[in-house]
Amino acid sequence: MDRVGAAARVAVLGIVLAVTACGGNDKPTLGSACEQVLSAFCDRLINGCALAPTSAMSSCISAGMAACCSGSGCDAPLSSSQAEIDTCVRAVEIEACTDASNGLMPSPCQGVGLVAEQKPRELNAADPSPAAAIGRQFSQQ
Repeated sequence: MDRVGAAARVAVLGIVLAVTACGGNDKPTLGSACEQVLSAFCDRLINGCALAPTSAMSSCISAGMAACCSGSGCDAPLSSSQAEIDTCVRAVEIEACTDASNGLMPSPCQGVGLVAEQKPRELNAADPSPAAAIGRQFSQQ
């Protein structure tokens, strides 16, 4: 495992522990949920599917976060539980590479965050990357 993949996994674990430690029953925010899902998505895209160089991890997550939320919008509480977000993250970690490269959200993620349905990247030509498509879908922007 390369350092970027290990760092992404440590970051996701840190976020999960922080959310749990800061009030286990509290609902996650849009920003924290997006970061968790995007960390898993970018790790899958880069390390699992080898569709981008490992040096692209940070820009992948940044592109997705920019499409998901910004500023105080990232503080919006979600109706989804941390367990539902964890299920979505696990689905993203094993997503088919063709789906990941097209910016598709796995079906266990539907109804999590603000995701209502899959929206293929082709439906929004403004998305500069698959990660941006994932971020947009997660926040329904």
